[in-house]
Formats: sequence, C-alpha cells, structure tokens
Amino acid sequence: MSCVNSPGYKISRFLHDILNNLTPSFDYGVKNSYEVATRLRDLTLPDGYVLVYFDVKSLFTNIPQDLVSRIVDFHWHSVATFTDIDKDTFFNMIDLTFGTSYFVYQGQYYQQRFGTPMGAPISPILVNLVIDFVVSRALKEIDFEEIG
Repeated sequence: MSCVNSPGYKISRFLHDILNNLTPSFDYGVKNSYEVATRLRDLTLPDGYVLVYFDVKSLFTNIPQDLVSRIVDFHWHSVATFTDIDKDTFFNMIDLTFGTSYFVYQGQYYQQRFGTPMGAPISPILVNLVIDFVVSRALKEIDFEEIG
C-alpha cells in the first residue's frame, strides 16, 4: 500500500531520513531473504548447535506506538545528533504519522488504528528499530546451552 500524497507522507519521509542514520548500528537487521541466504551460505554450525529463525506475522500492523516511542526515546542521544528538532517536537511528529495513516479500499476511506502506518516511509525504519531492540534484549535473557 502506498501513502504517497497522504496527509502524513512528507513528515513520514522527513522522519525516515533522520532515523535512517541509525540503520548501520542495527545488529540484527537484514534487507531481504537474499541477504539472509548470502550470510548463511558458508555458515557451518558446530555439532550440537541449532540455527533458529523467527518470522513475525503482520509485523507492521502489530508494532504498538508506545513501544516505538519508548525505543526512539532510548535512542534519543543518537537521534539528536542527526537533527536540530527538539525531542518533544520530534515525538509529536511521530504521533502525527501514526494518526494520519489513511487508505482507500473500494472507494471507501479508512484509518489504520494500530501499528506502524502501512506504506509510510517511516514504518520500515521503526520496525527495524523495534526488532533490533527486542531481539537484543531477548538474547540477553536466553541461556544458550549446547543441545546434545
């Protein structure tokens, strides 16, 4: 779904361009399945190890705005180096992108009420921020032991 020419598109693009500067610091992000295959091509797991893969159903529409806000706040020290916008204004702009997610289906207008705005430029970077944050926290909690 495209949100080009939607009410929040330009703000979404603007915020994407700022937050996209954080992408190189992501530990667990991949662009697509080709990148995953390339990374795994020459991987040899030691005996007793298992490769685990997770996929998320309807990822974009299941990321809550409050989680996005907490994670952007967690990264604010890095975000602030890429913008002169104050923190409150930046968060108001994020709120605006979530609140202006509209689409048309069979001539009827709808507002997306939950999750990152589908088709908005900011959404992939927000999802990547959330996934990287959640995975890094989850991995700290897992007791990795050799399976034998």
